[in-house]
Amino acid sequence: MMNKNVQSFLDSEINQNQEGFSTDDLGMPENSVSSIRYAAADELKIIPIAHENIYVHVPFCAHLCHYCAFEKSLNLSQIDPWLDQIVKEANDFIEKKLEENPDWKIETLYFGGGTPSVLNQEQLRRLSKPFLKVLSFREDYEARNEPSNKEQKQNPSGSATYEWTIEVNPETVDQADLNFYRQSGINRLSIGIQSFDDDVLKRINRKHSSDQALKVIEQARKAGFENISCDLIFALPGQDFESVKHDVKTFIDLGIEHISIYSLQIEENSVFGKQNLKPVDSDLEADEFEWIIAALKEAGYEHYEISSFVKNRKYSRHNLSVWMAQNYAGIGFGACGRNSNGYYHHDNSLFTYLKEGPKIEYDGSDFYFTDLMLGLRTQFGVDIQQWNQNYSSLFGCLLPDLIFRMNEENRSFFEIVIIDKKERLCLNEKGREILNTILFDLLEVMESSLDANRSENGSK
Repeated sequence: MMNKNVQSFLDSEINQNQEGFSTDDLGMPENSVSSIRYAAADELKIIPIAHENIYVHVPFCAHLCHYCAFEKSLNLSQIDPWLDQIVKEANDFIEKKLEENPDWKIETLYFGGGTPSVLNQEQLRRLSKPFLKVLSFREDYEARNEPSNKEQKQNPSGSATYEWTIEVNPETVDQADLNFYRQSGINRLSIGIQSFDDDVLKRINRKHSSDQALKVIEQARKAGFENISCDLIFALPGQDFESVKHDVKTFIDLGIEHISIYSLQIEENSVFGKQNLKPVDSDLEADEFEWIIAALKEAGYEHYEISSFVKNRKYSRHNLSVWMAQNYAGIGFGACGRNSNGYYHHDNSLFTYLKEGPKIEYDGSDFYFTDLMLGLRTQFGVDIQQWNQNYSSLFGCLLPDLIFRMNEENRSFFEIVIIDKKERLCLNEKGREILNTILFDLLEVMESSLDANRSENGSK
């Protein structure tokens, strides 16, 4: 697919015979690129990036999972006053957008949490209402079952016009809820299963059983959902290798389109963190993930992001747009977003949000690094020309020059892929497996280059 082993940057030359591309076109130091190739005919030629995206955070849960450290409240009596505030925030944001452009539309809408499915149908209807006027339902309903070849090419993600995702837990929805979601226009489910092992589910304080998880998937299909994602976690306490294999094999047998699978990260503010739980052996975790990748690939899944696998190109368009450094609005307490000023988050407590409304705080000036970090998580990498246009003046050099300054071993994992006639800097799969190591090296290079450029400009 999009990744292959490459040689050292210094030991190879660009193949300059591909439609006239040269080192000058790429902005790369001569003889520095390990490989340059086009996506093959059977690979994706267009990245299904959405340019108008909204993330809505629902900060309520019916119970506390032991691994979770997200912003949340177990006080469900606060939902209705929270709805008053978040609906106002959403309306204000959308009205401003429509004033700027009366034809403005949402391409992706993501209800995350927390547990959005703790909202009852009337509450979800209230939350959804501000967004309905900027979603185009007619085209979706006409095309979602059997898109024509033309439609598929226009929208490679497999979803016509828009993607609207809601996160659900198996114990919080039934057939009536799922029917309501689909009839409301929601066309993608993200189901928090985490494991199909009942003993493991009890240890992490999940309130559903494996049977409930299987049942909700069946009910979702019956409701008409053709785009379903499941979340799984591995390297959990008390979970052995065979349990991990059982989870993945069960998922594969279900034929679900998408999976996000993560190793347990013990957050300081989680129950596990407060219990000083120790992570599993790192070698075991690595072996488990290596097996997971191989098993999913053998089953026909595309490994398009470090923790994400997909069939039939039903990518998470919303997440992919975030990884591709597109702007997205974060609505509600606990939400994050990105706009022309950088990345931001809601900087207040739920109590303050209910009383005073949203308060936005920006995350700092280093979003040039965040854009790189997110893009390199994916097989699609980073648009070299776009990154250079946005940030190269800060460093006094182009992005490939920064890569060239890294240590030889780390830069050997980079390659350039041509997608939709654009050069994109990517990591091969082995590089993505050690992303953190590569990013530490890259950040040091960027900081020293940034300081040097500032000093040079200050001395002039």
